Amino acid sequence: MKLIGENIKEYRIEKKLTQKKLAEKLQISHKYLSDIETGRRVPSESLIKKINNFFELPKSDEIKKDAAEYIVFKTEILREINKKNKVLSDIEQQIKIKKSQYEKLERTTGVRSKITWLCIETQKKIAENMTEIIATYNLADCESQKLTIPALKQLVFHLKNIEENLIKIINNDTLEVK
Repeated sequence: MKLIGENIKEYRIEKKLTQKKLAEKLQISHKYLSDIETGRRVPSESLIKKINNFFELPKSDEIKKDAAEYIVFKTEILREINKKNKVLSDIEQQIKIKKSQYEKLERTTGVRSKITWLCIETQKKIAENMTEIIATYNLADCESQKLTIPALKQLVFHLKNIEENLIKIINNDTLEVK
């Protein structure tokens, strides 16, 4: 069973007309005629009468707007639309998941970045303070520097405690996020 548009196209080709020429003669747009021929649109009753008159079709060959044909066509289109909507829905769901993962990564890396910069700033301060302490207390000689080793070991001990506490905090945060 041919669609209305297929019949119109056959008659147009028989008369050796382009879509543009036929559209002009029927006083419709070229795009509208193209949509009718490809089955994207169904012509109105008045346009069907114009087409029948233009091609001078006998009653037996007249192009008719078959309701059943239109319903089948429309059902196929709706089926395709539903498939496309399903695909679109799946894509939207994937986008939501990726966005969530990205935001989580962004939050995590942002925190790490802040901690990294804090550590760098702390190291700079410690280095500046150590230089100042060495200069102030005249610890330039090797023997004086050896005397500072217990104080530095104490500082290392405190920094390790800070590191352990930060690791505990980070592990608790990641457990809550999951």
